[in-house]
Amino acid sequence: VDIENADSATYTISVADKNCDGYKYRCVIANERGSVTSRQAMLTVTDSDAEKVEAAKRIVEETLKGITATNDTEKEDIQRAVDTALSSAKITGVTVTVGDLTKTEATKDAEGSISGSIAIECGSETDSVTIDKTIEKLSDSDAEKVEAAKRVVEETLEGITATNGTEKEDIQR
Repeated sequence: VDIENADSATYTISVADKNCDGYKYRCVIANERGSVTSRQAMLTVTDSDAEKVEAAKRIVEETLKGITATNDTEKEDIQRAVDTALSSAKITGVTVTVGDLTKTEATKDAEGSISGSIAIECGSETDSVTIDKTIEKLSDSDAEKVEAAKRVVEETLEGITATNGTEKEDIQR
């Protein structure tokens, strides 16, 4: 298709959005002696640095939502999860770095937490995502649960006076 008024030494596209990706161009130069046609050139439209950073930020935020933090969670675990998600989303050319974390370990009596930030960079564009994860309280181990149940049974049995007429049902009440 001929481009109307494209008759100077250069041709400029005013807006090359993603819909233009893959367009093919060639130049035909003609005069009274004949014509010459250039090789074809294909237009490639890529995301801007700002668009890449925004896309990476969305992936990082979604990845963080899916991470269940534990006392064993380390910076490297979060970095690996983020890197895997970005690779799966085919986001390239962006540097995403998990910074130092502050961790308060959970106990049986209190929740813990992991906080920090993730830096996202592409060219001169930067952004960050805050890490703020809760670590659930630790539950009792199976041995501790058995020991607690044993104490309850022993305390209950201390309050029962057994006679020849005591039935199993009397004890289980």
